[in-house]
Amino acid sequence: MKKFSIEHKHREPGTMENPIIDSQLSIEETLRPNPKFFLSKEIFERQILLQVIYLSFDGKYHQGQIVVDKDLKSDVRGFFEFLLDQKFPLNKAIPVADSRFNFDDAISMIENNSSGFNPRPIDGTNKPSEHAFGRAIDINPLQNPYIRDDITKPKDAVYDTEQ
Repeated sequence: MKKFSIEHKHREPGTMENPIIDSQLSIEETLRPNPKFFLSKEIFERQILLQVIYLSFDGKYHQGQIVVDKDLKSDVRGFFEFLLDQKFPLNKAIPVADSRFNFDDAISMIENNSSGFNPRPIDGTNKPSEHAFGRAIDINPLQNPYIRDDITKPKDAVYDTEQ
């Protein structure tokens, strides 16, 4: 019978010391242009890629990535540290440039993905959204949907103050 040391136990995936990796994109991969929406080179140059640790809905610690404007680096890092300290769960944090989403905000939201920078317009316009500047973050969109008048995005999401 094989014995496991205490040291081995701390290396199990899902601990603070060994979080489950949800995203390992390079900065180049996260900042590739969206072929459906043009943004200036200067906007892309302002974005940074942050590695973030969070407690997921599975009760384990995960490492994801958030892309934001460089001026927001310390605020966003502090925000994620606060979420971790409060044991506030996130489903996942993967940049929308990832092939799972390919810049599609609807897919990212349905997947309950927390994300920042997304080179996309405000719905129904040609104007860049705050996400296109890296100055907005969606957190758990299925529990924290966009609601305005009769519009809820994602469509079947329900605002949940308990999660």
